[in-house]
Amino acid sequence: MADRTSCRELTPSVPILTVIAAAAVLASWTGTLPGRSVPIYGPLVQGLFWAGLCAGLALAYGAVAPDQGGALRRVLPRVGACLLLALLATHLSRLLLGAFIGRGVWQRFFYLEWLVPPACAALACAALMPRETRAIYRAARGSPRAASLLALLVLLVSAGVLTAAADLTFEWGGVDARLRREVVMVDAWVTNTLLLFSALVLVFAVTRRVAIALLLVAPSFLLLDLATIAKIEYMHSAVQPLDVLRVAEFVPLFRRFFGTTVLLMIVVAAGLWVVALVAAHRTEPWRLSLPRRLLLGVASLVALITLPLVFYLAPTQPLAGRLLLLVGAPGDLHREKARANGLLLSFVSEIPALLVPSPVGYSPESVATAMGRTWGTGSSVQRPPGHVNLILYLVESFMDPDDLGLHYTSDPIPNVRALGKTHIYGHGIVPERFGGSANTEFELLTGMTMSFLPIGSLPFKQHIRHPMPSLPRALADLGYATTAIQADAKYYYNRERVYDLLGFHHVVWLNDMPGVERAARPGWPSDNAVVQSVIQASRGPRPFFVFAFPSSTHSPYNSGTYRSSDLGVLGAKSDDPMGEVKEYINAIREADRAIGTLVEYFRGQRDSTIIAILGDHMAPLSGNALRPLFAQLAGRSEAEQARRTRRGPLVVWANFQLPREETELSVNALPAYLLQTMRIPPPGFLGVGDRVRRRIPVLGRYMRGTDGEVWDWESLPREERTLLEDYRLLQYDLLLGRQYALRENGAAP
Repeated sequence: MADRTSCRELTPSVPILTVIAAAAVLASWTGTLPGRSVPIYGPLVQGLFWAGLCAGLALAYGAVAPDQGGALRRVLPRVGACLLLALLATHLSRLLLGAFIGRGVWQRFFYLEWLVPPACAALACAALMPRETRAIYRAARGSPRAASLLALLVLLVSAGVLTAAADLTFEWGGVDARLRREVVMVDAWVTNTLLLFSALVLVFAVTRRVAIALLLVAPSFLLLDLATIAKIEYMHSAVQPLDVLRVAEFVPLFRRFFGTTVLLMIVVAAGLWVVALVAAHRTEPWRLSLPRRLLLGVASLVALITLPLVFYLAPTQPLAGRLLLLVGAPGDLHREKARANGLLLSFVSEIPALLVPSPVGYSPESVATAMGRTWGTGSSVQRPPGHVNLILYLVESFMDPDDLGLHYTSDPIPNVRALGKTHIYGHGIVPERFGGSANTEFELLTGMTMSFLPIGSLPFKQHIRHPMPSLPRALADLGYATTAIQADAKYYYNRERVYDLLGFHHVVWLNDMPGVERAARPGWPSDNAVVQSVIQASRGPRPFFVFAFPSSTHSPYNSGTYRSSDLGVLGAKSDDPMGEVKEYINAIREADRAIGTLVEYFRGQRDSTIIAILGDHMAPLSGNALRPLFAQLAGRSEAEQARRTRRGPLVVWANFQLPREETELSVNALPAYLLQTMRIPPPGFLGVGDRVRRRIPVLGRYMRGTDGEVWDWESLPREERTLLEDYRLLQYDLLLGRQYALRENGAAP
């Protein structure tokens, strides 16, 4: 009877519903509401939806009215007025955005069409019908079923708003122009929203409090968003799960990058967040039965687990790959498509990279077969004649300043260029573009390659758990005194433990030494202090091997230390990016001077000594500072772009006659190359690297043969593929496997 009464009360109000429907049709036809892309059916569906919404809201408001008699007849016009006002506000929002930002912005940011109209409708109802709105809310909270639906609706809308906000930060967050041209794809936006919604629902099911779900999930998501913007600005790559391993190294640098004010703001925000969390915990929980909580929790957990599982299966299961395409997942280069595919989808796509699968057929027999084809036969007990000393001098963020595409008032690296004219000179191809010093060290000291590990891996933290075959260990077996001199903090990248496992006899931790000379840029030991430590180490037992890592050229480049320096950028503008470049080139000029001091000292020594100088990666300058470089690379092949952004200057100098040559090698090939230069046959696994170097001197995201031919992994010739499969198998065995190779060889690491 009540339903018939409601229908009779609504019948005279058909004109109101018709007006609402007509307004929605017009709004869709003009592009304010979705549906314009489907000329007839789209606006028609919008009209029916908004008319139905008006009727439904009228029934809901009428149900909670104090006097049921004639409630719908009185409520419907007010609901209609609210919805008309919402449509008008949405239209005005579209016009204002077009006027202030640009035409087409409403359609470009498609999610505005979906989120703004319901938001305006909710605000209008709350403003024009406050008592009735509160009554509906109280009634919903009092019913377990209605409370669940209301909470899920709030969480779903919140997830959509957060996903949209994350996309907008790419538009106005100062990232490079390429990302500003992109917008999150529709299917990716939906998937990201559902992922965020699932996380919110999981917390809600556990706590029964919407506020706690929002306070736990939303700040975490926004932190991921801001971290991604910051990482893209300086490291030119989005955040991924393995970046958690790098947090300890970045935290001490946070204030240098972003300043004290930002740090204080974060501390205050964290305090307010804790207060809000405590307050939310004291609020009354939502009425939610235990079976419903279990259902929501399990469903959301399954949703969160399913997508990473599909990513894991995709390389071997075509159906999983097709499913990922349907949900807007990135096909490749995940971390470079964080906007188009959305933060969460890009982040989740990297979760399988946490696992390193064993090579197909890994067994003692396959290891023995690979060893028979590639294992080095160099002696590990006899000293070679000559006893050539070796110094590896790996310079933080050291690149050829000409690669930036700028011109300077003078050459920042005259000593390195002079050495390159008379000795071995070229480029070392490093594993990462704008960071990851420890990964360059890993390749340089072990002869292993990051190409066989997931992008973003940190072997120093993840994988080195036992003594490893390495360059320092091989030289120690030949009677060399092995020393590492490190300017970074002792705990960075787990080096304190790793250096011992790699076979160093002694480590000098300059950063922890009291009274050590500091660089002009605050924080780091000076390069001169590193050079003096190398000289001091050379006065000990002979022959010697010294690995030195100066870090005074580390980012950020915003201290203003060299503001009045005579070395600057020709034609520089007065904006901050040029100041950033000026500080960088002055920092590497100091590094170059220290290199000159190092070489001059050993030039006068009687013992034969080789000094190999290499940059660990490109300087992590901001996108604005690197714009000329990226402009040069536009239109180049992917292989050439990878080469140009992963190369550092390489000089191999000796105080005795070496044939002058130009070379380009991956860093993993350098240990074997240097041993050959010292006339030491590379033993064991280093011999494997030597065989690879002679066929494939450059190994990374692309490969280059000795004849200059470039391959990707799919186009490798059969012989080269077999060689790399042996290399991968033996590296896995020694780094992650059971070290069958050492048992087969009957040798210690």
